[in-house]
Amino acid sequence: MSATTHLDSATQVGAIDVGYASLSAFAHAFHQLTGKTPARFRSRHAGG
Repeated sequence: MSATTHLDSATQVGAIDVGYASLSAFAHAFHQLTGKTPARFRSRHAGG
């Protein structure tokens, strides 16, 4: 499993844990709130 796939899986689990029915619904809401996609947010905040 690639790192990207693992991160997407982790994001999906987190999205479901907080009540979203799908990753796309979570990603849309995340983008509306932060101005970034979850992937872009992770890439800029990784390894911190």
